[in-house]
Amino acid sequence: MSPPQQQQQQPPADPSSRAGAAAGDDDEEDPFITRIKNSGCFPQHEALQDCYFDKKDWRACKDEMKAFRACFAKNNAAQQQQQQHHQ
Repeated sequence: MSPPQQQQQQPPADPSSRAGAAAGDDDEEDPFITRIKNSGCFPQHEALQDCYFDKKDWRACKDEMKAFRACFAKNNAAQQQQQQHHQ
C-alpha cells in the first residue's frame, strides 16, 4: 500500500477550459469569463492563469492572486455603490 498523498488546495479551474462543453458552444463565451472581462480585471486574470501554467503551483502565484482579488473586490464595491445610487 502506498503512503497517502497530500492533497493540494487548488482554486477552481479556469472556467474557459471546462471539459464537457457541448460541441457548437464555441460561439458562446463562458459567463465567468464574461464577468471577469466586464470587471476590468481580465489582465490580472490572465497573469494569474499564465503563472499557474508556468509554475503548476498556486502557492507560487500569490502576488498574481492578490492583484486579481484586489481588482475584483474594487470593481464589485464600485458596482454595488453604483447600484445603490440608482435605487
